[in-house]
Amino acid sequence: MAAETDNCLPSWHATFAPLIGGAAEAILRSGCSVDSAGDVACSPETMRAKAEQQLQASGLWPPNKSLTLDVYALARNVQSEVGTGTPEERVALAESTINQAARRSISPAQLILLSKNKKGLFGMIGGGRGRFTDSRQDPSILATLIADFALSGQSRSFAKGADDQDGLEYRSSFPDPMARVRQYAKEQGRYWIGPLPGVDHWLLSLFAPYGYTESSPEGQALLQRAEQYFGNPKYSDGRVVADMRPVWTGLSVCGQEPLVVAQEEQPSPAPPERPQPQPPPVPPEQPTQAQPPVPSPQPAPPAPAPLPAPRPLPIPLPRPVPQPAPVPVPRPAPPPTVVQLPRPKSPARSILIGFAAVAGLSALGFLTYHLTAMRAASPVYGWRRRRYLKRYQ
Repeated sequence: MAAETDNCLPSWHATFAPLIGGAAEAILRSGCSVDSAGDVACSPETMRAKAEQQLQASGLWPPNKSLTLDVYALARNVQSEVGTGTPEERVALAESTINQAARRSISPAQLILLSKNKKGLFGMIGGGRGRFTDSRQDPSILATLIADFALSGQSRSFAKGADDQDGLEYRSSFPDPMARVRQYAKEQGRYWIGPLPGVDHWLLSLFAPYGYTESSPEGQALLQRAEQYFGNPKYSDGRVVADMRPVWTGLSVCGQEPLVVAQEEQPSPAPPERPQPQPPPVPPEQPTQAQPPVPSPQPAPPAPAPLPAPRPLPIPLPRPVPQPAPVPVPRPAPPPTVVQLPRPKSPARSILIGFAAVAGLSALGFLTYHLTAMRAASPVYGWRRRRYLKRYQ
């Protein structure tokens, strides 16, 4: 693959790149090994304390600064995944783990110590162990410095929000790298974020949740971009050949403002001033013969300053088409409330009601009279009445 020349390395590259291969690569030994279950059978806090003592004595760490468990766990993660990578690969790996922990609302140490057996130990990934990332190796001083740098936020989201990663360089693990990329898109809505300057996308494939479906136009565009880098790989001894990997040696460091840990850029010396031509000396006038005045030559105009080299124009992003403001639709007025007024009482109605009442009372009296007469004529009622009168007279 041709060298990338349309980008630049981050400003903190100048801080960490000189440390690679030097004393900062010394390992902070814990004295613990990986057991048959894939766990580092030592307390994480005990290993952190040992690493803190070695770190403070190295001279590359402030002697009065403590080593937190989050920094130590993240350093083990960086060392285990990309321990020999570039500064950009190590920072990007650390950021992806930090973003995944933030997505789950837990600390980086809790994410790294998470496993299926719930022992809370560092260890290997895979094999049904239920770990999100690898943390079996003791960290180097440089991995610890990078972990502390990434947790401080000074890397400024170099990984573009990636919260998951893979290594697609081994043919035995990923015979079809694009199938793995499409699986991320289909099942998780995550897409490859690359290319990143200084990052070998075969060694460290970073994925971020873009929120697009695989069939959407945006998702198809992201997959087509990944196809240009992961499609049709060539292998040698089971790994992707060097010709398929990016080359970043020709890139310069971006001209960002210096960070807290970055070295300050020295100002370039000003160009020396170009000497102005001096007019030739005028010979003294002879007393015997008057000489015409010799015009003094005009100084040559200063050379125009060289024009700066043209910078590549950024690719304009399509602006969203302005939508017309919605026209407010008037709501229909509510129907008027109809108030039912009482009807006025007519005299005829009152007279009819009176006649009906009189007729009803008359009928009731008539029925009562006849029922009483019929009861008196009854032999049973007459016998009871006579008995009553005989008893109480």
